[in-house]
Amino acid sequence: MAGGKGIRLVRLSMVREKAVKCQLFAVTAVSLLLLISAAGAEENWLEVAVRGKPSCLYPSELNDAIGTAILKNNVFEGLVRFSPDSFSVEPNLVRDWEIRDGGKVWIFQVKEGITFHDGSPLTAFDIVDSIRKNKYFSGVPSVESRMKVRFTMPVRTANLLKVLTNLKNFPAKTGEDGSILGTGPFTLQEWDGGDKIHIAAYRGYWGRKPALDGATFHCLSGPGEAVALMREGRLDVLYSVPPSLADEVISDSGLDLDIIKGSNTLYILINPFRPPLDNAEFRRALNLAVDRREIIRNIFYGQAVECRTYLPPAISSLREQMEVPYNPERARMVFSRYQVSERSFKLVGLPFPRPYCPEPEKLAGMIKGYLEEAGLKVEYVRPDSWESYINDYWNPRVDYDFLITGWLLDTEDPNDFYSCVFGIGNTEDEFNRWWKPERFESLIIDARETVSIRRIWSLLDQAEKVLQEEYPWILISHPHRLGAYGKNVTGLDFSPVNEFYLNEVRIED
Repeated sequence: MAGGKGIRLVRLSMVREKAVKCQLFAVTAVSLLLLISAAGAEENWLEVAVRGKPSCLYPSELNDAIGTAILKNNVFEGLVRFSPDSFSVEPNLVRDWEIRDGGKVWIFQVKEGITFHDGSPLTAFDIVDSIRKNKYFSGVPSVESRMKVRFTMPVRTANLLKVLTNLKNFPAKTGEDGSILGTGPFTLQEWDGGDKIHIAAYRGYWGRKPALDGATFHCLSGPGEAVALMREGRLDVLYSVPPSLADEVISDSGLDLDIIKGSNTLYILINPFRPPLDNAEFRRALNLAVDRREIIRNIFYGQAVECRTYLPPAISSLREQMEVPYNPERARMVFSRYQVSERSFKLVGLPFPRPYCPEPEKLAGMIKGYLEEAGLKVEYVRPDSWESYINDYWNPRVDYDFLITGWLLDTEDPNDFYSCVFGIGNTEDEFNRWWKPERFESLIIDARETVSIRRIWSLLDQAEKVLQEEYPWILISHPHRLGAYGKNVTGLDFSPVNEFYLNEVRIED
């Protein structure tokens, strides 16, 4: 919870699971002084600064971290949710469920008395209509009765409950006036695609009523100025604090810094379709050529940990871990055997800062320098926009060798982390045409269909071992999740995933 000590350090050792691609969109810098009203204008209204702007506000179409943070569990809710106390899945919009046919059929009983923000009742028809918009569930859910939903899965699906905690599967509909309606404790009040998003308390909420009257999310790109305005009391929350500003927040007695260790992942995709990158020995040598500790010092100011696993440690119970020491001499020896001295390797960077990479140009320069020190020729390419990054480069068949990228945790299921990154069971996913050996894929599918937690982690350990033998990425770091808030804000919980609940938040005098 917010308040108290100047630093809130969270260490998670229990199971949390799933990572979904989350994409921030560039936003033109605007003077924050023009965006934020004076303190006290809305005494029970929370002012939150976020770095970037949502792509949209409809759950089934949303694919970015900022939209998820604003909407998940605030405006929209799922059939089930992760318990904040035990990390197990518990009922939310449904009362209970039954499982048939060995886990292929799931029937959910919807709670009575839940309404959308226009006052219309939530029924099984609304749920089926919403969830079918997600291609993962195309044709799967059906209406059993007015308040019962049936999921008929093609295979035994032990992790269905965890999949349903994804925002894309939350009930939503469009009102007669074109407004986007959910069932959460807050309603969407205003957003025209600009730099402010307003949500207001929904007094018809079926659960515990919000303590706040509402919140305004300011979509900004100037974190330094945002921190300054927080110190003046003109902002209540900074959703994402750059590592370079962590000490400034810590030094202010009126602010708290929330740190969740190892929540994100920064890595470099290796294009396996371009020899000699198709060779595991060469890929391991690429990892030996990079000094991760220096990157953590210079890019993250110590607010990250070295990658010892592919899965972020904030949700990991993996036993299989590795350490790849910085050894450019050894890397040079390996590279020399592949006779690549005349070849130029193309490195594609990020178009703008991301939470897992706050200084993309600086990072690209360091990576280029490490690889050249080990004997490779490197050409750096910076995409001019996010659209160019995705459309022109997120495809291994394109003419380049390395792609700087990363992942933000969006839910808490490790099976889904691997599935999203490597496209397990979904070969058409645009993000997953890279590397997927049959042994690795079968282990992830087995874990997906397993009920026993102990058995799941045994399978994931085996899958992790395959990754550690094949080196599909140049592993860099797991950056910490940093958030800041004023000490007068209580009840605010940051999470390893890109969400935070506002229903319990209060602004104290």
